[in-house]
Amino acid sequence: MNAILIETSGTICSAALVENGVITAMKQADEPMQHATFLPQFIQQFMGKGVKIDAVAISGGPGSYTGLRIGTSTAKGLCYATGAKLIAVNTLELIAAETIATRKVEGTVIAMIDARRMEAYVQPFGIDTTPLAEPEAKVLDDTSFAEFCQKIVLCGSGAEKCRAIIGNATIYSDVNPIANERMLKLAEKAYQSADFKDVAYYEPFYLKEFYTNAK
Repeated sequence: MNAILIETSGTICSAALVENGVITAMKQADEPMQHATFLPQFIQQFMGKGVKIDAVAISGGPGSYTGLRIGTSTAKGLCYATGAKLIAVNTLELIAAETIATRKVEGTVIAMIDARRMEAYVQPFGIDTTPLAEPEAKVLDDTSFAEFCQKIVLCGSGAEKCRAIIGNATIYSDVNPIANERMLKLAEKAYQSADFKDVAYYEPFYLKEFYTNAK
């Protein structure tokens, strides 16, 4: 599979070029609110290599509304231009996979993306990244995740909110979703099972409606 991986759901903008199932180029920008500036530059560099793209994989959410829109519109444009298939990866699964691959992990892994106030988008996974429940928007308190009596690992940008209120957890709040080998593995799984999205009608998985302060 030749593909482009795009991750814009959080503060880091990243992309990777995959040739014959191997990542041959990666780009990353850590400057927040600059995805619309950096992502087109990354894509232009990748496409300049002349590789025929079979698929474009995006981190499909949940996450930043604006970031997801930028990633999705870029991916759709690439698919229209090249005829590539569109793949969407669960961002929470990507965070869990990154944690399991790079950290010391025991018990249940709960991927968390920061939302407003004491809220986070969360999803629990087994040690093999098997989802244990559907993603949800959860208001956090000291009873959160009480159903998991064994050790739990909280990971992702929303995990820091739990440090003072949940005492039995290992916390890795510095784990970010990145267009890397973990994302490639999830994209390959979708590609092999022909789990493709409709380029015309696909929308990111926001989990919650987007609200503005406009009246």
